[in-house]
Amino acid sequence: MSNPYFSIIIPVFNAEPYLRRCLNSILKQAFTSFEILIINDGSTDNSEIIANEMAQNNSSIKVFNQKNSGVSAARNKGLDNANGKYVLFVDPDDYLDDETLIALSKCTNESPDVVCFNVELATQQRIYSQKLEGIFAVSGPTTKEFFIEGLFSKFGYRGYAWNKAYRLNAIQDIRFDEDVAYLEDELFNVKVGFSVQKIYFLPKTLYVYWQHEGSVVNGTSYRKITALLALRRIYDLVPPKLQNDIVFRLNLFAIELASQLGFRNESSFKELRQTYRKQEKFQRHFEPSRFDKMVVNIAKYSFRSATLIYKAKTYIVKSRFYYLLKSTV
Repeated sequence: MSNPYFSIIIPVFNAEPYLRRCLNSILKQAFTSFEILIINDGSTDNSEIIANEMAQNNSSIKVFNQKNSGVSAARNKGLDNANGKYVLFVDPDDYLDDETLIALSKCTNESPDVVCFNVELATQQRIYSQKLEGIFAVSGPTTKEFFIEGLFSKFGYRGYAWNKAYRLNAIQDIRFDEDVAYLEDELFNVKVGFSVQKIYFLPKTLYVYWQHEGSVVNGTSYRKITALLALRRIYDLVPPKLQNDIVFRLNLFAIELASQLGFRNESSFKELRQTYRKQEKFQRHFEPSRFDKMVVNIAKYSFRSATLIYKAKTYIVKSRFYYLLKSTV
């Protein structure tokens, strides 16, 4: 299809167990004006075979192969080859609701630059909604100021790329930072927020985010260290009223990473400790937990103690004892 309405970009790296489900959720959409751009990012499993096999049976699927360069480079390759009016980013282990493209096509008649929508978070055990709330749950157009604020609010749509549709012409000069492999979508959306004019909130659940042990979010990965770079770059872009929020998150992330990675290498630990920046006020938008506030306060005096406490908490949360205690409260 030369001029599809949607370009759906799927960065793929070793997604063999989930890729067919993801693609089938798109192919069965009632709204059929779309192209699927699969960017195979150097997969070493059967992902490329599955992608090519499904592309042979459906002309809307295009497969691009590249050496392993990361999700940001894969999404950028998709943007460089997209032909649709709107772009959606879909991760290969996730899938779309049956009504996703119809719902989005109806609310894009007036050509908003970005449409933000609800998602469901799913595991093998349960599915639960992450809904827009408060000022972000009102269907209709909104301002770019609300868009920026929604990236950092616990009631907003956060910085994810997969719960938004982007008008391609509105983001044609914006790309993902290829130095960043974690929080790369948040950095991308901050850039988008300063470039677009018309944003639309659609408080409908249109996307299912599948959480599993192998994902970057749930696992421990050295790619997470690039989040520190992302947060520094976000800090330089956001207005002053949000900068304290970013500093708090930078501090908390340094503590978390040190608890996971730093003790394996003393130089890594020292580098993370140097990242910590003292601050007197806590962020007000993301609303951190009392525990997060406590460990960031402790880090003012002893970064190592803060990381040990964070590490202990992680072990407790992962234990059955934690859930037994929680169920009795």
